[in-house]
Amino acid sequence: MDSTSIHITFQHLPVGDGDTCVAGLFLIRSISYRAMALVDSEAAFEAHCDKIDGSGALKRLFSAKGLKTMSQLAFVCGTPQSPPSETEFATFCTELNNGIALSMSQFAEVRRLHFESSTMVVAHLKTQVSMDGCPDAVRKLPVAEKQARLIAKQARLRGVKITGELQPSYMLIDLVASMVESKSVIWICPSRCSKQEMEIHHTMKEKPSTVSVEQHLLRVTTPDHVLRVDISTELPWQWAMMRRGISFDQAGLIEWETHQSWTQQLLGLVSKDAPDGYSRVRLDQLVKADREMFTLMSEELQTSGKRLTDTPAPMNDAMVRLSTDPRVTMFLFPLPRSSKSAASDVSSYVKPTGDAEVVKRPKPKIKKPSAKAKNLCPEELGQHHETDSDNNRICWAFNMKNGCSLEVKDGKCRKGVHKCCKCLRGNHSLVACRAKA
Repeated sequence: MDSTSIHITFQHLPVGDGDTCVAGLFLIRSISYRAMALVDSEAAFEAHCDKIDGSGALKRLFSAKGLKTMSQLAFVCGTPQSPPSETEFATFCTELNNGIALSMSQFAEVRRLHFESSTMVVAHLKTQVSMDGCPDAVRKLPVAEKQARLIAKQARLRGVKITGELQPSYMLIDLVASMVESKSVIWICPSRCSKQEMEIHHTMKEKPSTVSVEQHLLRVTTPDHVLRVDISTELPWQWAMMRRGISFDQAGLIEWETHQSWTQQLLGLVSKDAPDGYSRVRLDQLVKADREMFTLMSEELQTSGKRLTDTPAPMNDAMVRLSTDPRVTMFLFPLPRSSKSAASDVSSYVKPTGDAEVVKRPKPKIKKPSAKAKNLCPEELGQHHETDSDNNRICWAFNMKNGCSLEVKDGKCRKGVHKCCKCLRGNHSLVACRAKA
């Protein structure tokens, strides 16, 4: 529906009383405010009604007519730029109460709520325009909406307790919700999937302030701090991914079951043994595969013309499909070890015929002693090594009959390491060595 069809439909809308007229006016005038914000949140509207009227009568009055958001109320009678007249507003209040005039206190409550709703719609539009000029801005969900979604999510996932490590921070929820506002897919690194406990501790700390000059005026602001999660081990990485899955499910972008299946698929690869000569899959490979999936998902959805809020959710279908895509799984293969580490770790090699053959380790390169060292070396040690495999000097006194009387620390004294100069082992000297020449 374009702007022309909206205008024509509005001109021909029949003016009547009852629910049809109220719902029709909302459908036409608030079509551009479907994105989730404070003015579009049913939970925020109910919380605001309870703030004005604690008995709940005001909330039930609007709910009976299908008015559940501030954006609906702002356009059902007049517009934010053209407030209704006294007669128009009185007629609206009477229709709202099924043809019965409201009392003076109820009339005042409805008028206050209508005024605040109109004001918030205008403020929301100004904020929306300023955020559109800043692509990095994060659209924040109302707190009441976050709490309502958390309660609904917990009621659906009975086997998962969304507390402690599993409760995502408001910062993470806002980051996911901003994808709905911006209509674009972004990759949220697991290190940014913080928990609410971390966010609470951060708010209690004193934050540094910065001074900036804007339009010849000094402004003191507190920059937003991005919470970072330590994902260096498997368990914190799993908690972070689960928090991200809960946030995606609350936003209606990716189902919890789909995201959790992807998390388990990645985590299962870390615990698998790698073939000989290859190392296990590392966590940084999982992060690269996850990033590549969202990169491909963003490219596909931008060209498909689908909206992120469509049913079925396009991001959910894309994650199921891309989890086995070769462009993603190529990051999840075990990587070959370096030749040096492979030679030191591999102790045997099995031939295809079944015969086993022990591979001998390469002999270490030992630095040849200098001519001066040969002249100073005792005659009984002259035919043996003067340095070990790491080119450390060997203590001569340790290998002689009387031994070394100096202080030994970490297997060496100030004259050198205490190793046998014949076999280069550290548990005996040349006097006790039984190695063949």
